[in-house]
Amino acid sequence: MKLSVVIRGEVLPTLTFEDKEPIRQVGEKALKTYKQKSSSLVEKDEKVYEIRKTRSGAILDPFDYIKQVLNDDDFVSVVLASDQLSPATGPAEGPYAGVEAPEFVIPARDQYMFLDGNNLTTDDLIRLGKGKFRIKLCTASQLE
Repeated sequence: MKLSVVIRGEVLPTLTFEDKEPIRQVGEKALKTYKQKSSSLVEKDEKVYEIRKTRSGAILDPFDYIKQVLNDDDFVSVVLASDQLSPATGPAEGPYAGVEAPEFVIPARDQYMFLDGNNLTTDDLIRLGKGKFRIKLCTASQLE
């Protein structure tokens, strides 16, 4: 499985892993690659603090297998222990290169789009994807 890894805002060359390897191996291999590339910027005894999905910022469990939680060509962010700020001087949460999730507005309870299985337009699909309507099936499509 090929993964793109970001450490301290720097994208590393694509790294290859076996599906059965645990997530912690991603951090260890990425840190080793980062040390080779930027040896002057990394402390000798640097440790991986956490590994996150870059898009959502979700923290990955180091003992999960890569195949269970990631897809081929996913981006992950590795946060190093030295990236953590002191609680006295700043937030305890370290930086990561994340992508904000789009806002999702829950439609009013009376805004429904009835689907019959024959008349869904592209515009309808876009409005459904943006969460402007709730979905209900017509009686005829429920019977089919």
